[in-house]
Amino acid sequence: MSVIKKGFEAAMVGGKGSRFFTLQTDVPVDVVLAHGVDGIQSVEQHDWWDFNPAPHLVCLGEDCPSCALGNEAKVKSYLGVITKEQEVKYFPVAISIVQQLEKNEKAVGDLTGRVFRFEKTGSGLKTRYTAISMGKKLDVSKFVLPDLEELLGPMTVEAQLAKLNEAGIDTTTIKGAAKKGAKKKAPAPIPTEDGKAPWEDAEEVVEGIDGWATM
Repeated sequence: MSVIKKGFEAAMVGGKGSRFFTLQTDVPVDVVLAHGVDGIQSVEQHDWWDFNPAPHLVCLGEDCPSCALGNEAKVKSYLGVITKEQEVKYFPVAISIVQQLEKNEKAVGDLTGRVFRFEKTGSGLKTRYTAISMGKKLDVSKFVLPDLEELLGPMTVEAQLAKLNEAGIDTTTIKGAAKKGAKKKAPAPIPTEDGKAPWEDAEEVVEGIDGWATM
């Protein structure tokens, strides 16, 4: 059974070489949406920020090792996008972005293929995200999103315990089924070139997307 849920309601529950796409502060980026709001995938995830490297583990529900250790899971939502380099990636989006996309979709219909400019400003509690439609649309039918569940793994108790142990997290206090594989704590170890996006001069609707790399 998949732990990933899709759509607007699921997202509203929570608050390089990589297959994930992130924003830098005050650096607006244009991307093409691989799907509409209904295609946004959401999952409860544990982040262990006090450790380096920090494990990021999907909540397994019953017998979840991170839950047993008192780490609170938070809802993370992922939007499929296509970058100007024609790379298909997942963009972890804040609730505010999901809400802005929902508002746009109600106004113009399905956002699949729409070009959006995303920007992050501020920091801490003053962090703000904006999603602005660029008024252009492309055919993205040839692009296929990778399996998000595979990218977010591991998905078993034993594999997640191994990740926690590698990070130096004490798992010896875990009881029940999640206890198997627990170990004592070990010492914790310590963009592309600028240029126009290939769709900047596109018309409102473009029949094909071939030739991006040479534009």
